[in-house]
Amino acid sequence: MDLKILLFKVICIFHILIWLFILLAFLNKKLAKFNLYILIPAIYIIHILPFHLLSSLKESMYKDDWEEKADSLTSSIIVLGQYTDIQKVLDKFCFASPFSPQGMLILGAITSAYALKR
Repeated sequence: MDLKILLFKVICIFHILIWLFILLAFLNKKLAKFNLYILIPAIYIIHILPFHLLSSLKESMYKDDWEEKADSLTSSIIVLGQYTDIQKVLDKFCFASPFSPQGMLILGAITSAYALKR
């Protein structure tokens, strides 16, 4: 396997794992605290910047079709393929999709806050 393809897949999977952590951190109080007080604010700040480190890395590898390659990789993972199908439906019918990056940050913050309140 080409090193460039392998590195691209590693970056994509790392990106997915970060979002999964944000959504599931409420399952443990220590992780919920880290999620709420450190990770979510850091990601919020990263999204304010004019560039996104992981997206910029992916784009530098495949200038023209990096989004298609990343979507193809995400769809090839069975559970995430169903997630992207739901995301596409919500994008059509919702004002702001709860599965957008901002929606997932809000959901992660709410669930982590509830986990810490318990």
